Amino acid sequence: PPHSMSQTERPIVITNDLDGVHFDAPPPLGTTFCLLRGRWSLPEEAYAVNKYIPPAGVFETATARLSVLFHQYRRVKPEGLPGLQSFKETAQNHQREVLFAALSGRGPDKHSITRSALGKAGYDSYISRWLLNEENGAVRWKEFQTKKLIEAGFTVVHLEDELRPALCVARVNGQFNGDTRVLVYLFRNLSNHPSLIKRANLELPGNLRLVGNFQEANADFAHSLSAKS
Repeated sequence: PPHSMSQTERPIVITNDLDGVHFDAPPPLGTTFCLLRGRWSLPEEAYAVNKYIPPAGVFETATARLSVLFHQYRRVKPEGLPGLQSFKETAQNHQREVLFAALSGRGPDKHSITRSALGKAGYDSYISRWLLNEENGAVRWKEFQTKKLIEAGFTVVHLEDELRPALCVARVNGQFNGDTRVLVYLFRNLSNHPSLIKRANLELPGNLRLVGNFQEANADFAHSLSAKS
């Protein structure tokens, strides 16, 4: 099948978006509205990251503080750690080296509560790289970090719940002439419903797959490792 994972023995890094994948979070409604209006575009490719600029005005500062407060009460999903364990076992069954990274768009003001919440939930025993956003653009950050991981010799499997960063991470694969170096699993929610994607005349690339949960993603991951490149 197209976009099966390469049999080349590169280590695999499974990068994890956090909100919506490992934390309870509302679906990204901005994406829903853009798809409904048919006004859909992707940012330019990220070849660098910009310096983080903290909020300055009264309104911006207050909004940022409220956002931090809301994030403090987001529940860690119970299915997250078993999901990572299933990926680990699948990789081991195929004699492939795998590690896990948090690749989050959460801003620097939320890093401490993110690390604390995931540490208490037991994630420190799985996640070996914390690629937490150090700029103002979450989508750019995820795409650029994916490129860096590829340059470091990894194959990237990314778990995501929002369409725009999923597409931007997936397009990193375009430079490899059929050798799949990036595979993206987009967790279904109201913002990425197939009918909305169709309404916006979007065609998902072959290395981006809509899945309902960790079990579906891991089953496809196992199939991709088994398939001949």
